[in-house]
Order: sequence, then C-alpha cells, then structure tokens
Amino acid sequence: MAKTKKIKPPMGRKLSNEAEVTNWLVDLIESDKLHETILGKESIEEVTLAIDDPYVIPKFSIDYASRLASARSSKFVLEQLRNLEIVSIDKSISLDKGEVLRPDIIAYNPESRVIVLFEVKRDKGPERQAISELAGYEHELQNFFPFLSNMDICFVLVAKDWSDLMSHGLAGLTTWAGKQCLALSLDYDAVPRELRCKIVEAWSLTGSTTIPDDALQCYDLVLYEKDEQESLSTDIEVPRLIQTAIDTIARSGDRMRSHGFLLLWRDISPFPLQWVITLCTFDYGVFASRSSANERSKVSKISSYFLEENDLSYGSMPRGGYEIPKTSIDLLSEEYDVKIENHSNWKQKVSAHRLRSQPVIYEFWGAPGDFARDFISQKSVRNILLTFLPQSKLDWRDPIVAVPLIEYMTDRPPFAEGKVLSRDLLEAGITLGSLATTCVNMNAILQDSEESRDEEALTVYSARFKWILPEAVLLMAELAQLSVSYEDLEPPPPLTNDFTKVEDHIDKIVAWVHEDLIGDDHEIHSGSFILGLSLGFAYEYFSQSPTTAGAPKELKEASSNAIHFCEQTVLALMNRAEDNEIGDRAKNEARDYLQQVAALYPREFEKSSIRTILEKLPFPVLLRTLRLCADAVDSFLNPVLHILRPLAIANVDMTAIKNGIATIFKRGDKRPAVNIDSSGRFGIGKLPEECRIFPELTDTDDGVYLADYSPGFAMITKATWAEVAERLTSGHK
Repeated sequence: MAKTKKIKPPMGRKLSNEAEVTNWLVDLIESDKLHETILGKESIEEVTLAIDDPYVIPKFSIDYASRLASARSSKFVLEQLRNLEIVSIDKSISLDKGEVLRPDIIAYNPESRVIVLFEVKRDKGPERQAISELAGYEHELQNFFPFLSNMDICFVLVAKDWSDLMSHGLAGLTTWAGKQCLALSLDYDAVPRELRCKIVEAWSLTGSTTIPDDALQCYDLVLYEKDEQESLSTDIEVPRLIQTAIDTIARSGDRMRSHGFLLLWRDISPFPLQWVITLCTFDYGVFASRSSANERSKVSKISSYFLEENDLSYGSMPRGGYEIPKTSIDLLSEEYDVKIENHSNWKQKVSAHRLRSQPVIYEFWGAPGDFARDFISQKSVRNILLTFLPQSKLDWRDPIVAVPLIEYMTDRPPFAEGKVLSRDLLEAGITLGSLATTCVNMNAILQDSEESRDEEALTVYSARFKWILPEAVLLMAELAQLSVSYEDLEPPPPLTNDFTKVEDHIDKIVAWVHEDLIGDDHEIHSGSFILGLSLGFAYEYFSQSPTTAGAPKELKEASSNAIHFCEQTVLALMNRAEDNEIGDRAKNEARDYLQQVAALYPREFEKSSIRTILEKLPFPVLLRTLRLCADAVDSFLNPVLHILRPLAIANVDMTAIKNGIATIFKRGDKRPAVNIDSSGRFGIGKLPEECRIFPELTDTDDGVYLADYSPGFAMITKATWAEVAERLTSGHK
C-alpha cells in the first residue's frame, strides 16, 4: 500500500501540536505498532474479567454501569487497532462542497470491516468541541454509509488533558448511547511518547445497591376482548397478536432508551377472564431522592432545584412510560378494547397479582434488558445459581427465571449475606410452606371425579403455583450457593416443578434445613423456620381473609405462634433498651427496633398490653411485625456458623474498589472499609459504629480498613492495597 501523505506545515510555519501528534499516530498505524504502543490495556482487562469471573454472581449495579460500559467499549476498540489502513488525514469528508468536516484520521480495518475515527486534542483550548466533532463526523459517515451500527464505527479520542466536559461527554456516549469509544491519555513529552488507556466514568456514586420499590412504577394495559364469548376461554396459550405487541413494546423501550420490563398475565378472578400487560419503568426521581439520602456531599444547582425547591413528583409514572406501548396499543385495538388502569409500584402489583392472576411471559428492555441477557449467560448463574438453565433451555422471559432475576435487581434475596439468619429462615419457611400448601390443595382437587371437581379452585391454585414456584427456585438457588461457600454443608435436595411430587421434595428439603443447615443447639433459628412453615400454610388464607374469624384451627394456631414470637421479641428489646451491661450501641439498636415496631401500631404500647395489641392486628400488619422482629433477633443473636470453603475470586477490579473507597473518604467518612461477608463475597462501605474506636485514616492512597466477617465475627485490620488484593484473590485463609 502506498504511503499516505501526512500533514505538512504551511510555508514558513511549524506544525501545530495536534498535527505533530496526528503524524505520529499515522506512523504507528502504518507500521502496525499502534496497538502494542498503547499502555494500560491490562486495566481494561481487569474490569471485563472481573465481571465475567465464574464465581461471581452478577449484580445490577447502578454505580458500576458507566465503568463497565467504558471498559467493554474500550476493549472492542482496542481489538480493531491492528492491520488498519489509512483512509484520510485531516481532510474534509463532507459530501457538500460548502461544508468542512475534517477528522484528524479515518482508518479502516478490512478484516472486521470497522471504521475507526481518530480525534486528537493535545491543546487544552479545543477540548470543548471534541464530543460535538465526533457526533458530526459520525453523522456524515452515516450520510455516506446509511445504517452503520454502533459496532461498525469506533472512536479514538486522544488528549493530553481530560477536561470534565470531555470526560462526561465520552462517558455519556459509551454508557447511554452505546457507542464504541476508546479514551487515550497522551504524554507527548515522555521519552518515548506514551499513549495510555483511560477508563472514562465521570460518575458520582449514588450509593444505591438495588432499585428502590417506589422507583418501579407500573400500570396495566387491560385487554377487554370485544367478543365476549372469547373471554370465557381458559386457554393460557398466548395469542399471536399479544406476543407481537409484547415484542413491539420491548423494542420501543430500547429505541427510546427507556429502562423497564413488562409482565403478561392472565386474570383468573371470576369471569370474564382477561389478558393484562403490566408495564413497569424506572422513575428517575426516586433515584435522585435516594442518592440525596445516601449523604452525597456534592450539591449542584440541579440537585438543589429538584430536591429542595421543586417537587419531582416521584413515585408516579413519568410521561415517557406512556409513550412506549403506543404502537402496540394500536395493534391490540384490532381485537381488544385496551384500557390503562391500576397504577401502583411493582411490589404492590405483585401482592395483588398473587391472588388473581397467572404469570405467563416477562420481557425486559434498556438496562434491565442488558442485565437479563447477561444474567442468564453468566457461567456462575448457569453452573452455581440456576443450574437447571442448561437443560431446560429457559430464558429471561419465563417466570421461573424472571422472578429471581427481578429479585436480584430490586431486593435482598434470602441468605444473600452468606449468613444463616433468623429472618432468612423465617422467609424460607414461608416460601416452602406456601408452595407445599398450594400443591396439596391442587392434588386434593384432582382426586375428585371430573363431574364434582372444582375447576375454578383448581385454576386459582394452579396460578398461585406459578407465582410461588419461582420464589422457591430463588430460595433453593441461594441454599445451593451456601453449600458452595461452606465445606461442612452438603448440597440441598433438589426441588421439582412437578406439583404432584413437590410435597415429597419439600419434606426432604425441610429435613436438610433442620439437620444440615441449622443443626442442634440453635433453638431460636429452628423455631423461626418452623414458624415460617406454619405461616406458609396460613399465608394464602390470611392474604384473602385478614382476620382469624372463621379460620381453621391450625391456621389460628399459626397466627397465635406468630403473636407469641413478636411478644417475646418486643419484651426482650424493652429489656435490652434498659440494660446497662450491653453497651450504648446495643441499647440504641434495641430502641430503634422498638420505634419501628411501635410505628406499625395505632397507639403506644406498654408491656402489659403488647399481646392485646398484637391479637387485634390484621394479618398483613402482623406479618410485617413478625419480619421486623426476626430482624431484631438477628441484631443480638449470632448466626448459625459453618466452615467457610476457600473460594478465590480470580479477577478483581481493584481500581474500582480503590476509587469507591476514595469517594467514601472524600465524602467525610474517614473509616472506609473493604468488607468480606460470611460467604466470601466482598464490597465496599464503612466500619460499623461499634468500630469507631479505630483511628481515622489520613488518606486512602496506601491502604484501607479490611472488615472480614467470614469467620462468623468481624475481624478488622488496616491493610495495604496489596494485602487487600491478595486476600480477595487467594480465598479465605
């Protein structure tokens, strides 16, 4: 290939700084040494390998999204930088003679058929135009090559000084627009000159680890069938028109850069039956409010306006959420009268759905869609968490996969901290008890002759089975994860999806929980699990009938046991709040729980009236009280301990950990810590209040506090970053 003409200086003048850098890049490209010249490629690999580690369960991390997008796009661009051919150097690419659009370098990779556009900003002055120039050049290339995808064109931005505007602009292109960009820091004066990879995040940590309940705003598209005879059908097969509408909604959500998911369900309440699509999107106002509550130290004009001067009206569906299904509504209107009804948040919606619907299909778009596809593809999910995926061939659309997936985005799954706690055992019992009860009732109905069989009741229980089974699958996945984490814990017995055999399987699982997971000498933990099982049998009944009036004897006994547990816990908290031998922190914690319990009641209580008040509570309020009391018990009762298996995380993004710790430090907490939980999983945070005796750090450059909870108690040490990396990548010692 002929040598490309480089930039030459005007007569009697020197080349500009940017022209010198451009000519240097041309030399590197033509000699095919550009890729090997770039330093810091390992920092990109560190991020991408960490997210794909076979032992790491994916997390829906808002704060990690920008960093991950930058690393993935950088990796893709780096892969295109070999065997490049120069297309143009500082020449206008405009098709109109009156326009001047002069990218510094356009190169082409003939093997991958990818266009690579280089823009150089050595001088500080022109940095403000860098992002707008890239957008303009891309549009002109689209004019010549219509329908270039984001993977067909790459951008390489080379700069000596990275301004805030340029960093934010490039981060926006990779995080929200899906562009393939590589940021390179230039040290022109070094000998030899240096180009170094730069992960452009430009993100202020929100402190949000999951999606808040109020952030998931929903409404229903209720499909009233125009032919009333059709509405009497109990056929659960999805009509083709509805499937097309679902696909269209998801694609519209992606096209609008919206973020959310939908659920198609069949209404099983008394006839007529309807199909309903619940559409759920993220309410950005809730995230802003939550970030403010997480002690963000930075205050800007936008934060003061929306959070102090103007009501964001968060907790309601933004207008964009109603634009997503417009095309689908037109399609559905051919056969249905489509009505928008029943606005609420997702948690409220699920509570209502369990009593009147059968979940059929989920679909995701935007960030949840990306997470859903990554989630089911991750080796750790397929090999450890949801081991049935390879054989079943199910994906994120099936409720048995979608429910655990949403739980990992929005809530705390059972046993998520790697500890065997009273609250988790209570929830495990409720889940298993509810599933067993549902299957017992289904089998009992099927024992009747076809003439006397209660088909309506069978439909209700079948639908309930569809809701509870995915919750049980999530529980069993976390129990299996515990068996991977602990040497002395055998894997739990499997759970079947055949409702005729579920009861036998649950009997074996219950025995495993008692004998292996809890063991002897843990009376309160065992009692919490048993209480959960009994409440599981009562849960569905009391969800429909909030009082015990007219309830069967065994259900009244379950409610009475819950009342007794709450009463004893409240009395213990009252005693701890006044106990001078347990320390101020423990006393204050007991008082905090008492305040939370009291907030559930219409009036203040004294010791003599606790049981009387509890007995008058509607079952849903009693259940909330019980869960709060189980949390309180865990605050002063040690978890069930097991022997931790030495699991090493092969790839750790140490740069992200260091940056997060530095952010916590800058916001005013001088005791930031890297935390390792009981299962060996790690994260960042700060030392708990009882550890305030440890001295404040003067900086986080050389080290940080390491809080290791894997032995079953907290081991706090001040460690260098090398020691932290060694601990995280070598497993428990």
